[in-house]
Order: sequence, then C-alpha cells, then structure tokens
Amino acid sequence: MSSGVPAERAFNEDSPMDIGIPAPLVSKLVDSYFSNFFYATLLLHPPTFREDLVTGSATKHVVLGVCAVASGLCPDSGQDAHLLNDGASLEWAEKAQALVFAHLAAPKEENLVTLLNLTLFWYRLGQWQRSFLLGTNLFCAARMLNFPDSVSSMDNTLPAETSRRRFWACYILSRLGGMLDGSNATVDALARMPLPQSEQEFGNGTLSEKLVKFENSERNGSFFAEVIRVGSICFTQIAELDIEERLSNMQALDIALRKWRNGLPDMFAFNSTNLEHYQPSEVSQILLINILFHQSLCVLHASIIPLFTFCRIRPGCEDAQIRSAQTAFDHAQHISSLLQKCMASHSEGHSGFIGYSAYCSSAIQLPFLWCQSPDVAAKATANIKTNAQVIRRTGKHWKLISGLVSSTQTTPS
Repeated sequence: MSSGVPAERAFNEDSPMDIGIPAPLVSKLVDSYFSNFFYATLLLHPPTFREDLVTGSATKHVVLGVCAVASGLCPDSGQDAHLLNDGASLEWAEKAQALVFAHLAAPKEENLVTLLNLTLFWYRLGQWQRSFLLGTNLFCAARMLNFPDSVSSMDNTLPAETSRRRFWACYILSRLGGMLDGSNATVDALARMPLPQSEQEFGNGTLSEKLVKFENSERNGSFFAEVIRVGSICFTQIAELDIEERLSNMQALDIALRKWRNGLPDMFAFNSTNLEHYQPSEVSQILLINILFHQSLCVLHASIIPLFTFCRIRPGCEDAQIRSAQTAFDHAQHISSLLQKCMASHSEGHSGFIGYSAYCSSAIQLPFLWCQSPDVAAKATANIKTNAQVIRRTGKHWKLISGLVSSTQTTPS
C-alpha cells in the first residue's frame, strides 16, 4: 500500500510547512492511514499525497487530520501506543479542526477530507457531539461545493476521479455511517454519477476510459462501488405498518441483495485462495463486503421477529415470520463463521461495523444457547465466543463497540 514517493523527507528543515511531527513518524502514520482506514483512498490519492508531503505542498489541516486518525488505528502496535495516551493525537485533531473551521465560509475539497477524518476520529473516541458537529459541517461544505452537480460525470482524469470519490465518501458516511442524510443528491444525480474505479487503477493512476455509472449493472472490480451498491439496497426504508405489505417489500429487498451478491466479482469471494494471496488491507475489504451482505439479511429478517422487535405474531403470517427467523439465524451464523476464519490472520484493526455486526450476530444466536439440541447449543456458544473476541478487539479502537463488550461476557458453560 506504499506506492508512490516515500514521505520520509517530508517536513525537513527546508520544508515550507512544519506541523511539529517528526518526518519518520509522519511517514509511518501515512502508511497506516492508507493501509487501515476505510475512507482513505476515497479521500486522497496515495502517490499524489505522498508527493505533496515531500514538496511541502500538502494542506496542513489535511496532514494533521490524517496523522490523528492513523494514530488510533492500531494503538497496541508498540512504540506508537503513546500517541493516544499522551494526548498527541488529540492535539493534532484540535489543530486540524481549528484550521479547517477557519475556512468554512469558503470551503475547498480538502475541507471535506479533514472534516470526514475528524468526524470519525472523535466518533471512535466516543465524543459523539463533536463528531456530529463535524459531520454536519462536512455535509454543509459538500452542499456549498455543489456536490455532486459540480463534479464531472464524464471526465476520466485523476482530479475528476478524486472529486467523485470524495462525493461518494460523503454519501457512504451519510448512509452506512448513520449520520444525517447529507449526501445532497437526487436519485437522478446518483444515477448519472460514475462509481469509484478500482483501487488498483486509482492507486496506479491508470484510470479506465469507460466509466461505470450507478445506474449500470456492469461491475468494475471496485470495492467501494460494491459497498455503494449494497448500501443503496440494504438501507432502503421499509415503513409500511401493514404486515403483508412489509413482507412483500422485505422479499423484494431479499431478492435484490442476493442478486447483488451473485454478481460480485470473484476477487471479493471469501475463499482460502483470496485469503492466502491478498494483503491484509484487501482481506479486510473482502471480509467487510461479505459481512455487509449477511448483516443486511440479519437485520432485514429480524425486523419481523417478535423476539427481537415489538412485532407480534400476525395471524396468517406465522410461516413467513418463522422463515425469517430461520434466515436471520442462518446469516448470523455465517457472520460468526467469517470472523472465525479471519481470526488467525487478521486479528486486529477491525472496523467499527465489523464489531457491531459481531454483536448483532450474538444477539440473534443468544436464545439458542438454551436450545434442546446439544449440537445447536454448542455451535451457538462457540459462535458467540468468537464474536466476543472480535468485539473486544474492535472495542480497543471504537468507543461505541467497547460499550457492547460486557453484554457478551457471560455464556452458559
């Protein structure tokens, strides 16, 4: 993940900008950022950013925000653990916030980078109000920049692709991140907007001349394009109170999710070949995209199960509700299985969403600890223990997930 110019020479004595962080540490943090942070390559082009660090032309608040975020991605990795403990990363985040807020009235695209980075930095630490404030300003800045209308939907140059990726970063945060619906995009605008190109093409700067748009069924091998596609399906609201209408819409969403999954490129298949030959960051993407599928079906079908909601058994719908209960349970088990397979080779650095999915998987399997079938009870116990390990590890990096740890501590022996 360290393609492009190394950043070791950044911020030397002759650099026009000094942020008060030793150059070797900046280089290490930048590498960690691009290797471990979900939004990194949506916000910045790695070779270009590294070159800007070398020349000293990188925007100061962007660099500070990147360093702050990266400092907490793997805080247990040895000598850099002190960055959070002694307040260095907090200081960087404060400085970045002050600098970016000074330009809120006339934002540039770089403001989006820092605002999104800081939104998730404070969210990870459990500073919900500050995170919400920054997220709101992120969406306001995107509106002031007239995103997405101001972003070219025809140009396949690197600057145009970078702008589009920043728009999609805001869109993903507003949808998958549970923030306000601040994407400021109509259905027509989304349909016209090209999806992010593959991470390899973007990283190498060898962009495809053919742009795959949101409305197209064609796949382009882009991880983020698939996240956007599945996110647009699984976050479709089902507001009908009538159980029969609700079941009909649920079935349509179920079919759409399975159709999306069946069309996934082979590179995203969760199999031993991909796990053995891909880099840890790529394994993280494969895990996340498969977890997204199973988590979406868990939530969809659990929404009509009386055990997990305020929904009641409805006359004439008992069979459908029983089938949904079985479907939710099956996919909860799939989540545990995926996490178990990744435990040995990918034990740290899980995203907050992975930790939350592990918790949801445990919640659905919890009643089966007391199942009369010993095999079912034993499998549920093993799965919940696996999930608990993931939740504990993820909780080291995400305050919200750390609050879920206690609920998975006790299981029947």
